[in-house]
Amino acid sequence: MPSILTYTLSITAAALFVSLPFLIPSNTQVPGIQVAFIGNSVMFTNDLPRFMEAISAHTIKQNSCLNPYSTISSSWFSGNGMYGKFTTADALIKRTIVTSNHIYDYGACSTIQLLEGSDERLAQNGDFDHQNDNPCLQDENYLYYALHYTLKRQWDFVVINDATRNPARSSTREAALYALEQLYVPYFLDSTTTIPVLISTFAYWNEEYRDMGGLVDIPTFTSLTHEGYREFAALLNQYLPTEQQARIAPVGIAFLLVWQDNIGMWRKLFHKDKVHLSPHGTYLMGCVLYYTLYGKMPKASVALPPAISTLFKRARRMESPIHQAMPMPTREEAAYLFDICKRVMALGHVPTSFIHYHNNETVDYEEEEPEEGRDFYKDESEYYRVNYQMDDDDTFQANDDEFEGQDDDT
Repeated sequence: MPSILTYTLSITAAALFVSLPFLIPSNTQVPGIQVAFIGNSVMFTNDLPRFMEAISAHTIKQNSCLNPYSTISSSWFSGNGMYGKFTTADALIKRTIVTSNHIYDYGACSTIQLLEGSDERLAQNGDFDHQNDNPCLQDENYLYYALHYTLKRQWDFVVINDATRNPARSSTREAALYALEQLYVPYFLDSTTTIPVLISTFAYWNEEYRDMGGLVDIPTFTSLTHEGYREFAALLNQYLPTEQQARIAPVGIAFLLVWQDNIGMWRKLFHKDKVHLSPHGTYLMGCVLYYTLYGKMPKASVALPPAISTLFKRARRMESPIHQAMPMPTREEAAYLFDICKRVMALGHVPTSFIHYHNNETVDYEEEEPEEGRDFYKDESEYYRVNYQMDDDDTFQANDDEFEGQDDDT
């Protein structure tokens, strides 16, 4: 394999953008597909994997390995991090053929187990990052279930996302390229049919919760992120045959179109922390991902039910329990987001604010220590505990006015 430091972007790969209607075959029938999800809070907030089951009328069959700290460069080794997060009534597996104990659907316990069907580190109680969050290391019943009941699947698609700021920044983009080449390319070549799908994630703005240095504004953040995912896809496609070429789900571009078209609706795409997604945001992301997988829009009769909440009724987790529950999209709001997806995916519409990078541009920026008197927070729980004097069991109750004026830079 050529080094990631020396490979160059081919003309074909450089042309890869959002002309997905011309790249993905569309069939009149909706076939059942097997989809593996590897990611972080972009996926587990509002339970994107189960949302995709619902919006596909359960033609999508899925499993996942999700971890709050997961990045492309760490996901192969970090393991599942859903212990304590997917421990909810909707995640309960009431009874299985291998144990009579009540256990929870946490997903696969490692990326290797998810993709390969087994991971010898599990039987050996092996070393994982953030082991206290791995259900196989914290719940012996789930470990038994995972080792005996989780069978290897032939995945049609593997959906991956990086930490949201990483693809825009030089060092973290380079780390992801190295992991894709050294770890993921061999898997995809060995699978012979599995197609990688990269979620090009959305931009947000919260300088209290996140270090936004170098990202400038929403269009720049979106555009640099998308350029990172174009580079990821170009690397994968150097090695993969035509029928396995990587696809990009341009979620960030759909979000940017909302930002440009309807700033009030754009704010509704996010939770109160202005970083994680609300049900509105997950709904739009799911529509874009569906089109990326199937080459066509979800059926309106399924994606636009009278109550949008029915699409989330099996979610193992929505927002953090310490937060105030976010409202569901109304049917009219969902119809607007459905149309945004159609404009981007089916009609190839690109927001005028999008910056067309084509030369692997990045931000040469390293995250710095907070300035004196100012703190960045390690996670959403810490942010709310510090700013709203909350205990772990409290529920966040804040007025919308508290967040006004914080995103003027966008």
